[in-house]
Amino acid sequence: MSWAACMQLAAVVVLGTAGQLMLKYALRQNAAGQPAGLRSLISVPMLGWLLSYIATTILWLVTLRTVPLSQAFPILGLQFALIPLASAKLLDERVTSTQWVGVSIIVVGVALVGQS
Repeated sequence: MSWAACMQLAAVVVLGTAGQLMLKYALRQNAAGQPAGLRSLISVPMLGWLLSYIATTILWLVTLRTVPLSQAFPILGLQFALIPLASAKLLDERVTSTQWVGVSIIVVGVALVGQS
């Protein structure tokens, strides 16, 4: 896998993770008392999520032109590791010991797939 493809995959993972965090933040703000509906759809975090989703999708399509799906798709699993870690740090969510074990297994699995 080329350096450019690795960077594209990294960007897909980071943007996807950031997008999920923005979506959760936007929905949490809405649950905190803001009226539901159009107002919540045009909030800054919601627009950030939409832009990251669009960018992630475009980068994913570009990446799949050069990287085999059997390598690229498992690397997306890093989002399942990064999202709990980032949500603990940025959204004050709790990560349980079982989740830590799961995160570790995901990282090892992605590392094994990346070597093949």
